[in-house]
Amino acid sequence: MLVNCETEFDEFIVRMGLLKEKLGPLLFQFPHFRKYEFSGPEEFLPRLSLFLKRATEMHGNKFAVEIRTELG
Repeated sequence: MLVNCETEFDEFIVRMGLLKEKLGPLLFQFPHFRKYEFSGPEEFLPRLSLFLKRATEMHGNKFAVEIRTELG
């Protein structure tokens, strides 16, 4: 997750930038992560940080991040 997606992500950010002042925060919504996907936050957070840094450098947008949790 969040690996080898630079080209697609860059295109997405450029296209969203066309909205200019009409663009609100972009929401990145992630599912509940299972142990086989990430061993813990220490594995995911550096990837997320690089991902958001790239997005901010490209266009300076505001972002919101939601990570779903498993209920029950």
